[in-house]
Order: sequence, then C-alpha cells, then structure tokens
Amino acid sequence: MKPRWPLYILLLAFALGCEPKEPQLFFELDTITPLAGQKGSTFVLEGSPFSAVAAENVVMFGEVRAAVTQATPTRLTVEVPTGLPFGQHEVTLSRQDVAPTTFLFRVTENPLPVVTRIVPDSGSVGTLITLYGAHLGQDADHVKVAFMEPDGSFYQSEPGASPFEPLVRSTPDSLQVRVPAHAQTGEIRLWIDAEGPTQQERFNVSTPVFQVVP
Repeated sequence: MKPRWPLYILLLAFALGCEPKEPQLFFELDTITPLAGQKGSTFVLEGSPFSAVAAENVVMFGEVRAAVTQATPTRLTVEVPTGLPFGQHEVTLSRQDVAPTTFLFRVTENPLPVVTRIVPDSGSVGTLITLYGAHLGQDADHVKVAFMEPDGSFYQSEPGASPFEPLVRSTPDSLQVRVPAHAQTGEIRLWIDAEGPTQQERFNVSTPVFQVVP
C-alpha cells in the first residue's frame, strides 16, 4: 500500500516548487557609445546577453522608456527619448531572466562634438596637424587642446598647470595645432565649450591615436 502524505506537506511542496527564481544571468556591458547625446539621437550598447528581439530589451531613463531600434545578442541601438530634461540620467537595462543593470547617460542641449580623423596621423615635434570632425566649437576661445604627456596623463587640464596648446586655426569642423615638445603617442584630448539656447555645456572629446615620431 502506497503511503498517504498529509495534505499540508503536499501543499508546502507545491508552494516551494512555485517560488519565483532569481535571475541567473547578468548583463556585461563592454562599451556605451557615446555616453552623451541630444534628444532623439542614438547610442550603442555592446555586450551580452541581449535579446535579438528589440522589444524584449527594456531601456528606461528613470520612468521613461527608450526605443530600442536595432538588436542582436551582443549589440543594441537605443534612441534617446524626446521628453527628457537636460543633464545626467540613470538608465536601467533589463530583460526577462537577466538581472537589471544601470549606467549614466547625459542628455545634452548641443550636438556632440566628434573628431573622426587626424591628418597627418603621425609626425614629429612642430608638425602642423589638422583634426577633422563636427561641432568642434564656435571659435578658438571655446576650444582647449592637450596632447598626451610622458606619464600618460593630460595634466594640462588641471587648474594651475601649464597652458593648453595654442590653435593655429579653428572652424566648426576642423582644428589645426602643432605637435608640442612634450607630446607622446596617444589620443589627443579636447575640451569644448558650447553655448546652447538656455545653457553652456562643456564636452570632453577624445580623438583617434596620433603617433609621435622622432
């Protein structure tokens, strides 16, 4: 004869079997490009494990959901919602069976400056180089340029440090500067002040690598 289990034991076993399980997967975000942008612009998340179905990836700026316009298991393209205030926002990424993760994104009033290429991309001290891109400042007074130092830093951006490199020429889509004596191979750093309709914003812009040769 089979044993008869008390009803409360059967109910307890059923309840334990129905308890929700904690997500066993976690997001790994490798890059977020860019980390700032205007309303309606897009940024790209690279990492895993995303869903290839765009609607299954939930990206929230606070309580405002952003549209995921393209999705693969390792890459998401996200559109910045139009109804957000300017400034820094905490963004939450989630999907079913994956623990949520958060990151910061700055909604800007002005277009994001970008440097796409340096011509020439290598040179010795004194070489005149041109940085090409877009939204590179209204005039030379609003743009600061610093080359990488021997210790890998950009200490010229610190208060009281030596001055930034003087610009030879400045337009909204190109900057010209000469390679200084202290420059080392690496990216060049720009600080650009942009005046918008209601506020001034400062952008920290990195460039492609420039190679310093003897």
